[in-house]
Amino acid sequence: MIDLLQTWKFVQTAAVDPQARKKVLDEKFMGETIRYAVAHETGHVFGLQHNMRGSFAYPTDSLRSATFTQKYGTTASIMDYARSNYVAQPGDMEKGVSLTPPVMGPYDYFSIKWAYKPIFDAKTPEEELPILNKWFLENNKNPFFIFGPMVVSPVSTDPSAQSDALGNDLLKSGKYGISNLKIITKNLLKWTVCDGESFDLLQIRYDGVFKLYCKLVTLPIAYLGGVYNYPGTYGQYPAKYIPTEKITQKDALKFIFSELTTCDWLNQPEINKLIGSQTDELTKWQASVITLLLGNFVLPRIVASESLFSKNAYTLNEYLNDLDTQIWLTTGDLTLNMYDKHIQLLYIDKLISLVRPILNSNEKNLERSTNETIFASATASQLLNTKSKITALLQSQPQHAGHYRLLLNLIEKAK
Repeated sequence: MIDLLQTWKFVQTAAVDPQARKKVLDEKFMGETIRYAVAHETGHVFGLQHNMRGSFAYPTDSLRSATFTQKYGTTASIMDYARSNYVAQPGDMEKGVSLTPPVMGPYDYFSIKWAYKPIFDAKTPEEELPILNKWFLENNKNPFFIFGPMVVSPVSTDPSAQSDALGNDLLKSGKYGISNLKIITKNLLKWTVCDGESFDLLQIRYDGVFKLYCKLVTLPIAYLGGVYNYPGTYGQYPAKYIPTEKITQKDALKFIFSELTTCDWLNQPEINKLIGSQTDELTKWQASVITLLLGNFVLPRIVASESLFSKNAYTLNEYLNDLDTQIWLTTGDLTLNMYDKHIQLLYIDKLISLVRPILNSNEKNLERSTNETIFASATASQLLNTKSKITALLQSQPQHAGHYRLLLNLIEKAK
């Protein structure tokens, strides 16, 4: 457990805090991290569930404020999985910005009060209810006191309730965090290995960087078709379920692809000499992201959101068109690399897989779900547009003719 906590501390704060770069962290320094872990588990002992909405209560920019973080830490609840402040940038700590979670967050204090404070005037549990409800409503719409449960899914249904997230803007927080990870990767050898030492710590720290990077890139997928859940009582909020704004979903897609196509900074030659090439791991990760974007976690949500929130909803056709635009952005400078080609192949293959259930139907197998029909119709239309785009690229970029012919052949075989 101590080794894991030290790795988290390094990956999340080493770009900002020199103390976190040490191979064995000081006892006092580690004490804060251990205290958080123990406090979190003690919260479970007292009956508190994970509250993944805690970190979303804080504005991302406030996590770079000395006065705010010294008072509130990184999250409104230690029952969240919001550990150290990876949003803080180099120089912020010297200005007084805190990098650690609170001892307890506002939500935790309230939860313990609600569960355990004696109400001496009440003679029965039923008589306690009006008082408990009054305490609850006194918090009104304060985001510090909103609860979001842990969801065991590759993509959270609620963008505001996710493990390892920080701040209320996943895109801005992700950019800050990735900027720090690039600093760490650039200095990883200097901060980690000396002559005569094994490569074990280097591998552990690199794996930690890779894992957090993948997390920061995929957290915004929850914006796509995502719905904010506001638990509470009738009339407390405008609605219990509020869709993610269309512009946020579009920006999330751009952010994801900007990282998906520029992730080769993780393939550092000097590091690869010691732990091996990371190309295979990067391409596997790219495949997992494309699968999520065109899979059963995102597409049904977009369709459902379109039907539930028809006004200014992000439609499936808009989403597929925006996704297609992002796929071919890298063709503009005529310098397709192996990662670009890999993503484009994955994309075409995934589109075809969504059409295939309809193409392979026969009289004995005519049963299909509504979603299958919707997806197949939309992706078939997208494939036709994409085919025209690839044909034009084949004419304008003969140096990549083999790649484009392969894509066209895949589409033709799908007929």
